[in-house]
Amino acid sequence: MTPDDRIKRHEETIARLKEDVDWLRDTGFWTDVAPNANLIEEIERVIAIYISLIRELSIPPG
Repeated sequence: MTPDDRIKRHEETIARLKEDVDWLRDTGFWTDVAPNANLIEEIERVIAIYISLIRELSIPPG
């Protein structure tokens, strides 16, 4: 898989995760493990990690 393919894949993942955050905010969904705010916080942390991966993959080699 090329860096561009990985970037596209990560961008798609970010979009899905953002949809999950919106859904959590709209529904107030929660689990027995964590309240809604904690779930959103963790998803946003994962989004930040994916953004950093994209940033690194965007740097030309060498």
